[in-house]
Formats: sequence, structure tokens, C-alpha cells
Amino acid sequence: MDVETSIAPITKRVTNLEAKLSKFTLATKSSTSDPSAERIKALEAELAETKKTMKAVLTKQEELYDVLEQMKECSMLKKMHCWG
Repeated sequence: MDVETSIAPITKRVTNLEAKLSKFTLATKSSTSDPSAERIKALEAELAETKKTMKAVLTKQEELYDVLEQMKECSMLKKMHCWG
């Protein structure tokens, strides 16, 4: 087996990978310069931040609900104890 024959598949793969890399690089450059793509990224970041804030608010709301329920139970126990 000759060296060129054994290297040919490797050379072909490298050439294909280089072509794919150049296409990927061009696609990346064009997408970053596209204002609509930048706006989408900004909206996604804003949405992620809003989602994080909403989760924090929901957690706090659940904590407050639990405290109110405990206060309600305590109040009812006091009323029952006074009439007992």
C-alpha cells in the first residue's frame, strides 16, 4: 500500500472539515451582525431574567401563604381554647 493511498481518505476528511468550518465561521459572523438576531438574544436574556424573578416571587408568596395559614390555625385554636 502506497503512502498517498493511505493518506487520501484523511486528506479528504480534512478538506471537508475545513469547508464546514469556513461555512460555520461565515454563518456565525453574519448572524452576529444581524440586528434581528441580536434583538432575539436580548429578548431571550430578558425573558430568562424575568423567569428567574417570577420564581423568586412565587417562592416568597408561598412562604407568606404558609405563615398566614399558621396564623389562621393559631387564631382558631385560641378561639376554641377560650370557649372550652
